[in-house]
Amino acid sequence: MDERTLQALRRVPLFSALSEQALSPLMRLTIRCTYAPGETIFLEREPCQYVYFTTERRACVSGRPGGLGAAARLGPGSAFNTFPSCWTERG
Repeated sequence: MDERTLQALRRVPLFSALSEQALSPLMRLTIRCTYAPGETIFLEREPCQYVYFTTERRACVSGRPGGLGAAARLGPGSAFNTFPSCWTERG
């Protein structure tokens, strides 16, 4: 197991009490990413493909570009884009 990914998952309150064995399936699905300050992770109305967890630093959630600032500021252990990843918009 990747120790760095295991420790990152344990910093998320949702997963902190789980054993290494319980985290093992989740670790196989985990993709660790690093974003630069101000970098866009995804845009509003893009298909929901992933759930994101902040394990270090902060993330800002905002509406459309040029909107009125951040809708939320998320710290380590926070989750975002958690609306069902299998959700598809119907026309």
